Amino acid sequence: EIGKRTYDQLVLKTEQLRADVQAKQSPQATEEREQLQAKQPDMVYIPPGPYLRGKLPTEIDPKQVSASEDPATEVFVDAFYIDRFEFPNIQGKKPVGKGAWSRAETTCESFGKRLCSADEWEKACKGPGNQVFGIAGYGDSFDNSVCVQATKDSVLGENPECQSAYYVYDMSGGNYEWTATPRSEGSDRYMVKGGDKSGSEKGFRCAYSVDQRGNYGASDSRLSFRCCKDVE
Repeated sequence: EIGKRTYDQLVLKTEQLRADVQAKQSPQATEEREQLQAKQPDMVYIPPGPYLRGKLPTEIDPKQVSASEDPATEVFVDAFYIDRFEFPNIQGKKPVGKGAWSRAETTCESFGKRLCSADEWEKACKGPGNQVFGIAGYGDSFDNSVCVQATKDSVLGENPECQSAYYVYDMSGGNYEWTATPRSEGSDRYMVKGGDKSGSEKGFRCAYSVDQRGNYGASDSRLSFRCCKDVE
């Protein structure tokens, strides 16, 4: 455990990091954002700008954070669209699981989209305020009654409050999802974001990730994906 004074210093450091990133956001007229959003109504438009990748200074609870996780780093992400829900991106439907990375990639491509990068996924989850959890209005608080761990009977959007501040659903809890990002250059393992199979608090965090071999997933109904798209 750490003392209150030390924790208060971590809170101040976290808020300063967030303020620094917020100050670098490019202003974008409301009309322009609405026009871009209207082009892809089944997706969410995420504006360009930096976000904080990784664990924030206040994320020190061993129940939530692994010691090996990288500390928060400012990363710029170009504008993109992301599906509101996991594939098939239709509220009330069951998410599609049991698929290898290549199946997720080709499925997105067949719809004129692509797999999201790990940075795109994490930015959409954290929202413009760089929150710990993908739950708008709950800040950095963990509440497993808002976002619940997926089961074989789960359907997309069944927890209406479980959406990030960018209005993307089921990023905390839910299924865990393939991304386009390899663990390292040339690796056949890819970063997986989203719900932890154990249902732990750790897996509800936006910064949480694991990696899986690309051919993994054929028997795992909880391994899903969602698609992204470039802004043209």
